[in-house]
Amino acid sequence: MFDIVAKRDIQIYDFDLHLVSALDTEHIKVFIRKGTHEGYTDTPAAWSLIGSTNVQPQHRRTSIPVGTFDPFVIEKSTRMAIYVTATNPVMRYSGGNAVGDVFASNDDLYLLEGTGKAYPFQEEGDYAPRVFNGSVRYTVLED
Repeated sequence: MFDIVAKRDIQIYDFDLHLVSALDTEHIKVFIRKGTHEGYTDTPAAWSLIGSTNVQPQHRRTSIPVGTFDPFVIEKSTRMAIYVTATNPVMRYSGGNAVGDVFASNDDLYLLEGTGKAYPFQEEGDYAPRVFNGSVRYTVLED
């Protein structure tokens, strides 16, 4: 789980993931919620499932197939929480400094450090702080 804060209106249409698996396919789900993930790591009702699919793990560049979820908009100055999870423990992430710290940014968005979470919303522990290992694919909407 991690948060994105938009500096401009953006539309997210895909993610690349870092998966390590010996299997030919893995099942993933994508959830979102407006606001932060903090305080909602164990609350499935606070999240919206926007897509679910099988992927073929390619390690650092496993793309979620286009069309798995409808692109969603994050408006300027708005925070959106993202939870991409797999049914098996194959998602990779890095350690961070503090949940909510900016890990990466550009002219369009801030990518914040988040929380590692087992599938789906398991209460047996959060791993934090963690950094999403992947790419966010998006377009900038007209101002």
